[in-house]
Amino acid sequence: MDRRQRWQRSLKRDALAIEAAYAALQAGSDDPEALHTLRVAVRGLRAALAPFSAHPDIASVRAGLGALAHDTNALRDDEVIRALLATLPGGGTLLAMLAPPADEHTLTSVLAAHRAATDGLHRRILLAVDALDQVQLETASRQATRRARRKLHGTLTQLTPATPAHEWHAARLQVKKARYLHDGQALWLGKRWQRFGPQCKPAQEALGHLHDLDVLHQRYGNRFDPALETAWQQARRKGLAAADAAVWTLCRTLND
Repeated sequence: MDRRQRWQRSLKRDALAIEAAYAALQAGSDDPEALHTLRVAVRGLRAALAPFSAHPDIASVRAGLGALAHDTNALRDDEVIRALLATLPGGGTLLAMLAPPADEHTLTSVLAAHRAATDGLHRRILLAVDALDQVQLETASRQATRRARRKLHGTLTQLTPATPAHEWHAARLQVKKARYLHDGQALWLGKRWQRFGPQCKPAQEALGHLHDLDVLHQRYGNRFDPALETAWQQARRKGLAAADAAVWTLCRTLND
């Protein structure tokens, strides 16, 4: 089996994982991470196809999956923010006062609206990529990952503890994109950059935690009591320090 065939097999496996996660949610899965599982699978498959978006059939598949990811953002954000609030001293009291999370009907409606994005996904993807040869796959993958690393390095080197929260958030999105892009293209990359996706994970997680803290305060900060505000401020300082350290480590990896 050549690399092109291995890549196609990987795409099929990832597409089937999305179909399975989607079906589990539709069936009313009681797994608290079921929505997250679906979103991670969607993100990974879109990244694997990203360098080839100039092809209309591939662009169409990515657009459908992107719309599904977008429309589940708010549902997942609500899960994450509530879980984070519960970890802060005094957060449980505020959590009990908040309106209940979106009911299952909301998720069901979102899934129903995007059924076309997952129905027969593995077959549509294999048809969409069938015309790509190995040279095209390797060339596009290496060019896309190289551009992503250059852009990421430029962004990360500008960050300081005084950088506004929205710029830290923009950096988080770039790290996440670079991570999944490199994971998706690893088969076509040299050994050094095959490892780059996993090397992005600590920075993505640290930046993600910092962003979650900021979103929590944006949503509910006006309802924090003094003790909860103090706890949040302490968590924010620790989160910023962790994010700054993780970004520095990732920059060093890019410079090596």
